[in-house]
Amino acid sequence: MKSKRTDILILSLLIFLASFGVYFLTASRTVNFIDSGELITVCHTLGVAHPTGYPLYTILGRIFSLFPSSSPAFPVNLMSALFSSVAAVVFFFLVLEIASRLRKARLRKGETYPLVAFSSALIFATSNTLWGSSVQAEVYSLAVLFFVLLLYILLHWEKTGDYRLFFLFFYIYGLSFGDHMLAVLYSVGFLYLIYSKLRRRLFSAKVIIPAVFFFLLGLSIYLYLPIRSSCHPFMNWGNPSDFERFFRHISGWQYRVWMFNQSIGALVHKFGSYILLLLSQYWFLILLAPLGIFSLVKGSKRIFWFLIIIFFSNIVYSLNYDIPDIAPYFLPSFAIFSLFIAIGMDSLYKILLRFGRIAPVVLILCIAPFVANFSSNFYYPDRRAEELGRNILSPLDTGSVALLHYWDFVAPSIYLQQMLGFRRDVLVLDFELLRRSWYVRWLLEQFPDRFSDYARSKMRSFAMLVLDFERGRAYNPRQLELSFRQMINSILVSSISSNRTVFVSDAIPDWVLPGYHRLPEFLLYRVSKDKSVRILPFRPELSYARDSSLPGDRRINWFMRFYPDMLSRMGLSYCSLGQLRWGVRYLWWSADFVNYRPEYSEPLLFYLATAGRDDEASMVLERVDSLYHGTPAMEKLLRKLGR
Repeated sequence: MKSKRTDILILSLLIFLASFGVYFLTASRTVNFIDSGELITVCHTLGVAHPTGYPLYTILGRIFSLFPSSSPAFPVNLMSALFSSVAAVVFFFLVLEIASRLRKARLRKGETYPLVAFSSALIFATSNTLWGSSVQAEVYSLAVLFFVLLLYILLHWEKTGDYRLFFLFFYIYGLSFGDHMLAVLYSVGFLYLIYSKLRRRLFSAKVIIPAVFFFLLGLSIYLYLPIRSSCHPFMNWGNPSDFERFFRHISGWQYRVWMFNQSIGALVHKFGSYILLLLSQYWFLILLAPLGIFSLVKGSKRIFWFLIIIFFSNIVYSLNYDIPDIAPYFLPSFAIFSLFIAIGMDSLYKILLRFGRIAPVVLILCIAPFVANFSSNFYYPDRRAEELGRNILSPLDTGSVALLHYWDFVAPSIYLQQMLGFRRDVLVLDFELLRRSWYVRWLLEQFPDRFSDYARSKMRSFAMLVLDFERGRAYNPRQLELSFRQMINSILVSSISSNRTVFVSDAIPDWVLPGYHRLPEFLLYRVSKDKSVRILPFRPELSYARDSSLPGDRRINWFMRFYPDMLSRMGLSYCSLGQLRWGVRYLWWSADFVNYRPEYSEPLLFYLATAGRDDEASMVLERVDSLYHGTPAMEKLLRKLGR
């Protein structure tokens, strides 16, 4: 028995080392897209993150940020790797717990097979979405660690009846809310298992009062938000220093517009996307899940219903939350599906034992997700978000104002300015956040010298008006929208009057600075009263943006399209105003970025011919034809060229 436990401890250590080794080798060394730049900055400055605040993640991130590193991002990225590695170890013990329960015995020789649990833990660790969340600064790896730990503690309590485990469960459950409010989705499943064990005893004072106490004790981590917010850190999202703003922040009030508002057709489409996402986690190993579900139903219906309730609670909520980066929200369902696969492997293992030694087969199974998912999670060389931020900020005039519409433009800029001290002279404004009273007041507090008296008055006026909307009171939408527009235009006009250059991103509406021209200057548009062209000596850095071997998804690819599109627009702008030399240069960079796709090569060919550079035009056309010969796009290009 002692030898068996030693073997299990060795296997658990190997799981941690293997998982952390994989994550370490593939982890991003810098900032990434979505919330990475904000979360890294919040951890380093002990600030307040976007709703729901993530106080526990922030405090732990601050500890990790103290570790010496050439990159402020890397220690916080490694924190995610550590959490997921520990989660893989807990998952290993969770599989052993369930397997022993299904066989109605504790660990004894010949009754459970730690090799199956070892293999399934590595499969879980290298599943696609968990791996991707483990190599960059995100809150989801800690959420997964809490989830599998809570499953293990609750199941172990359900077996032993030890009330110390019961109260420990409630403390950790309350603490888990300090990382992510996904924890609320587990409550129905947890209550099912607890009630099925205790029945009426659940409502006795000896049980419910200590349980509530320990839950609230864990939940008290949220006191960090008002305490730290009152200290006015640089990152102070929502300014939750009083009860009203604190409640709005932890309830995720601003996200309600994206919840439970989709049509049946949209939900069906999203469910199909979820199935494809599920397949991408485990590939052919998904075939083991039905066997695991069958074994679970046959062996313990209570555990089956416990897991299935949480599984579908997670899916139903996440399908009804309409945000682009929804994949990590499904991680609890993926963890449960990993358990189904593990139990299926255990059942298959018992069957295959009749045919002799099968350890190599089990090991091959655990390697499969690693091989399949490696390329999509190899973030070690990825510098695209940092490169994008530098390409946005670098060409801007000293002291300029940049009004940006995309969070993936803003978040890397926050990281570059606050963590690396890069281009702090540029005032970056988030167009959507300007609709929030806290953000307007934050700007006035952090950058008091960047706004004129007139702009400050408009900002204060809008901040007062929008409070009625934020508090759910009656408000005049037309008056609010008019005040919002006046505020933004007052900020930008006063900046121009102070000889500060104003830049805006794509998708900024036309009512912003009407009567001004928007001239493309690389990734942004310079706002000007006239159409005067400036020749930019800046050459964009595109080495990472053009690297097709880096991990990608639709969101990243969508933002990478700004490079060729804006280069093309800039080239066309130069050419239309007679600056053919520079116009052709930018058109050439645009065509080269997309490997000379016909639709991007067409304006290059036209202006090369216009400039009398026929030899170069012929060379470009030959290259395009060699790459796209016979395609509809190529045929369309040849028709336009009269060939």
